Amino acid sequence: MSVRTRVSIILSLLLIVGSILVTTVNSYIAYQKLRKEAEAGSRLASEKYTREISEFLNIGLGAVRGYRSVLEETRPTRAQIINSLRGFLSRQPGYFGAWAVFEPQAFDGLDEQYRFAKGHDHTGRFIPYINRANSETELTFENCVNYEDEGPIGYYYSVPKKQKREFLTEPTTYLVSKRYILMVSLVEPIIRNSRFAGVVGVDITIDKMQVVIGSIRPFRGTGYLAFLSPDGVFAANGLSPETVGQKIEAEAERQRITQKIYLAEPFIENDASYTHFYYPIYWGNSEKPWAIRASIPNSLYYEDLIYIWAVSLISTFGILGIILFTLRFSFDRYVLRGLSQAMEYSGEIAGGNLQARAEYPRRDEIGALLSAMDKMRDNLSRHMEERIRTQAALRESQEIKRRNELIEFQKKELEAALENLRKAQGQLLQSERMAILGQLSAGLSHELNNPLGAIKASNQTLQDCVPRIRALLPKVHQILSNVSSEIRILYLQFMEACKSGESEIAGMEARRRRKRLSETLQSWGVEPPDPVADTLADMGFTELTDEYRPLFLLSEWNTLLEYTYLEELYFRNSDTIRTSVDRVSKILFALRSYSEGGGKDSLKDISMEETLDTVLTVYQHYIRRGVVIIRSFDEIPPVRCVREDIVQVWTHLVLNALQAINFQGKLYLRLFRKGDEAVVEIEDDGPGIPEEIGDKIFDPFFTTKQEGEGSGLGLDIVKRIVAKYGGRIEWSSKPGKTIFRVFLPFVQKEQPLEDAS
Repeated sequence: MSVRTRVSIILSLLLIVGSILVTTVNSYIAYQKLRKEAEAGSRLASEKYTREISEFLNIGLGAVRGYRSVLEETRPTRAQIINSLRGFLSRQPGYFGAWAVFEPQAFDGLDEQYRFAKGHDHTGRFIPYINRANSETELTFENCVNYEDEGPIGYYYSVPKKQKREFLTEPTTYLVSKRYILMVSLVEPIIRNSRFAGVVGVDITIDKMQVVIGSIRPFRGTGYLAFLSPDGVFAANGLSPETVGQKIEAEAERQRITQKIYLAEPFIENDASYTHFYYPIYWGNSEKPWAIRASIPNSLYYEDLIYIWAVSLISTFGILGIILFTLRFSFDRYVLRGLSQAMEYSGEIAGGNLQARAEYPRRDEIGALLSAMDKMRDNLSRHMEERIRTQAALRESQEIKRRNELIEFQKKELEAALENLRKAQGQLLQSERMAILGQLSAGLSHELNNPLGAIKASNQTLQDCVPRIRALLPKVHQILSNVSSEIRILYLQFMEACKSGESEIAGMEARRRRKRLSETLQSWGVEPPDPVADTLADMGFTELTDEYRPLFLLSEWNTLLEYTYLEELYFRNSDTIRTSVDRVSKILFALRSYSEGGGKDSLKDISMEETLDTVLTVYQHYIRRGVVIIRSFDEIPPVRCVREDIVQVWTHLVLNALQAINFQGKLYLRLFRKGDEAVVEIEDDGPGIPEEIGDKIFDPFFTTKQEGEGSGLGLDIVKRIVAKYGGRIEWSSKPGKTIFRVFLPFVQKEQPLEDAS
């Protein structure tokens, strides 16, 4: 088959398909236009007849509201009310009845005088009912009934009595003058002195509504209107009059429609024969809206669509013949265009765009040319990708070597730090203040053992991981060399996602994570899913997206997953070693700061906050037992002093406070400036210092502690050091609050700095 013939056939098919699509689009637009026209027509019809129904009901609403006003603000006689109800029905032939029901003794307190009278019950309760039960022109006077009934036939009284607000009943069948009549009632409650006294209302038969609505055809002389109550009961139905007074037959449909009506917004429902437009409306102060339903037959749309479709197709195929004839003379142009495409394609490749593609699947001269160019591009792309893979493997190998050197350096640094610790402990034992450090040895040992244990465990894990990583690296390189570039990029994204995951979780959340991952893997066909899900959860994954599915379907994915897991484990343990080394360094810094000796030549500007932090770090193990530290440190200038002297002051005061509260309670530390002095307050909530020993606490060798717990020199040393820098110490104590307050001047007076110890 020649190129000319193929082009002609393809273009013909494209034009035919395009013509059908255009016809379909035009038909759809016409359908939507007709639908909007039908919706607008139904809306206008609904609004028109809604206004007519509203005007009719508003007459009744106005009447009952007027009765309510009169009965609440004045006290007419019973005869006047009966005559007024008669007068309303005489003037308004469209209403069936008018009535009132009052609570016992609530009308005028004279019920006993009207016992068994017409319009009253046997107790004299006022319950008149004027209606047209016998004929349209004759008014019948009888008593209201069923007002004490708790069911639907008693709602006209029980609901407004309970809610004390205007009420429009659902269509309900009542027995009136031995006839069953379907009607709705407009009811107003009577409230006197904030108490419910009774109700007054008017009735409208459903037949009246059916006469008004049943014959209406809302759009182009077709369709019908229906009137629905809030509970889905037909008050009028132009299609099926026999359903008036009945609920929508299908319960699920009734619940759906009544819920939408309650939202008070227009909506549309469709069935096999009609499109129903619902327009909710409120009557008076009712809480729930009623609805006008305008129904348009679906056949109206289909008839117009068939006509539009036929006319469009006939005109389209006529034009199609002319277009095909013209295309035959344009063939040379299209051939030249194909050759131009081949030239542009070669230019793209020459410019370095190896992603360019030429889509030409036919076996003709142009197709053969483009196929040869595709092979040339593929070969060039393959060589470039191989070079990229080699460079990536080299970078990974260099990164592993660099991290091994870092681990070795950190290990040596830790060994040096431990050696410094041993030297520092030997020096601390040479002075009197190292007696206090001896009391802290257990806590410091615990504080050091935790990070050292973590370092040891992580180092062992790294020793296990490195040989396995080295063994897997050639396999991983081979696997990645055999997959497409899209899979390699996806694998790199997977590795980045591992680094951002949260791996340190346990308990219920860990089980939920593994369950979600296992369900996803099972849906992808990964068997068995549970071991893979456990590995992914350990790597920090919470869920898997569909973009990773091609990775899990690779035949050698388990090798890639094992390599990724080992690399993540390698980096995670490296971070653990770094964090533990930092922790040990911080503790050693505090110990070195605490233990170093100093003399007159060691005078420096010292931060009070930093020295307090040093003491708290040394006592951290005891504080964790149950001591709450409450700090309030203001920014103040440094104090000129020997740092180790000030550390020893805070050491004695903090230790005394911790022992006073038995390492269980609150410890308040405050730092602020007062004039030219730095003030440090150390407060505890212990039992306090007894008054009888208050004058002795600064005496040398005076102590209240058990033998071996203290020498009695602590506060004497504190007092001497503070005095050495021109400062002073104050204290106050009562049960639950003991405060030691140290004042140190920023500028010291000229005086000899003797050794306080």
